[in-house]
Amino acid sequence: MSARAQGNDTKLTPSKPGEPDLVLKATGNGRVSGRMASFRIYEAPDGVQTSVWYGVFASDEQAESEINRWIQPFKVMRWDQAKNRNGDVIGERVLGSVRNNRTGRMEYLLVRRDILNYWRIQSQSLADATQLDASIDVSSLSGK
Repeated sequence: MSARAQGNDTKLTPSKPGEPDLVLKATGNGRVSGRMASFRIYEAPDGVQTSVWYGVFASDEQAESEINRWIQPFKVMRWDQAKNRNGDVIGERVLGSVRNNRTGRMEYLLVRRDILNYWRIQSQSLADATQLDASIDVSSLSGK
């Protein structure tokens, strides 16, 4: 992934009581899997940063291939799929975890897919990753 960033300081409003404000620290764009994508980096009060890359896959085949490649180093904790009436996957939510060998800390990857749109969230905080995930309106997984 290559990227270009700019600073910002806006807050992501908590979706549940007790969740911390996640402050938007940077936005930018770059390339993911050979296609243009954008990213945001949020920071929690404890200093943990959560990044989200979002963009559009070129095809269903690319979506399947890239999601499998992204999640491969992680232990899959949950994999949900939404299918259309023909049984084709039109939405996915994949959550994985891995222990960083360098730091010893857990890292989490949460990938959302809605048709060909994707959001790739990565953080050392599962709570922050799921909070950011909850702010994404993904029609195929919510039955809209």
